[in-house]
Amino acid sequence: MIPVLSADQVRQWDLYTIQHEQITSYALMERAVLKLAEVFKRTFPVYTCPTVLIVVGPGNNGGDGLGLARHLYYSFYEVCVLVIDEGKTVDNQTNYKRLKECPGIGVFHWPSFPDQLGNVSIIIDAILGSGFTGVLKIPYQDLLEKLNHLPGTKVAIDIPTGMDIDSASSGILFAADHTLAIQCPKTSFLLAESSKSLGKWQLVDIGLHPEFLVHTDVLSHLIEIEDIQSRLKVRSTYSHKGTFGHALIIAGSLGKMGAAQLAGEACIRSGAGKLTLHIPQNGNTIIQSSLPEGMVLLDPHLSCWTKAPELHGYEAVGIGCGIGTNKLTANALMDLLPLCNMPLVLDADALNLLAMFPNNLMALP
Repeated sequence: MIPVLSADQVRQWDLYTIQHEQITSYALMERAVLKLAEVFKRTFPVYTCPTVLIVVGPGNNGGDGLGLARHLYYSFYEVCVLVIDEGKTVDNQTNYKRLKECPGIGVFHWPSFPDQLGNVSIIIDAILGSGFTGVLKIPYQDLLEKLNHLPGTKVAIDIPTGMDIDSASSGILFAADHTLAIQCPKTSFLLAESSKSLGKWQLVDIGLHPEFLVHTDVLSHLIEIEDIQSRLKVRSTYSHKGTFGHALIIAGSLGKMGAAQLAGEACIRSGAGKLTLHIPQNGNTIIQSSLPEGMVLLDPHLSCWTKAPELHGYEAVGIGCGIGTNKLTANALMDLLPLCNMPLVLDADALNLLAMFPNNLMALP
């Protein structure tokens, strides 16, 4: 699993690495820059994007951008740098001075914005990084408006400028096509509101000290395919459907039998050996023809669930997909809850019914 850290935890991880590896903050920045350059060159080979504009701010995100400019120049990219503000960190200032090693890099200062910058093939955002919170000030808003309207592929270093690391952001953001996220994804990456500005993101591992995570309370993780694969059970050669449990799903109502079909198919694909679907009578043809491997238990009612079935013989129960919020269905749910002494999943309209009749929450096993 990939840890998803807060802004404060990201800063602490940097400090922990500096202290425990006994390196300087500039050495850590240079390590990050080398990794960023490596990923950038692999993703955007020089023959596909000969001209690169790097827009740098006053902090360490800008320092990363200045260092990246130098390493891309060494790799034969044509690079120009647009400096937004005077460097306010020592590491930023150091990388700015080192641009003198690369006489071919054009350096401009905002609000100067030469016309030729509109012809670059890639625009790299290294203006404001993960420490930013709140809403951008007007000069930065004007800059992002201009950058977002330029042609060319847009790449953000660590996080698009204007995006809050821990929550949904308001106001204008750098509209990245790609984001090179340093070391770990940010909470805001996983929010729908961020999708238009984030683009396709990939992690750049800069080798922060792994022991930090052992001592840190990480609240969120991003699950990878490998995490799921490791949990799959090895099945015996002589196993059969009766070996892997019998699930009961109570789902569907008039006009919503697709919910029952999808839930049943998902249950079987997840590994259940046998499945019984309790459905209203008018859903029988739909389920028997679309999910023949599922067994059907018909409710007395034509169009909705009204009667709690016998639970003997089932190892797990799922209730709610497409059942509707009919009063008869609500009564059936409340009759069933006290009887359920096995793993139970309540979803969709089952949750809506509990919300409509909150006194029945006490009936949950």
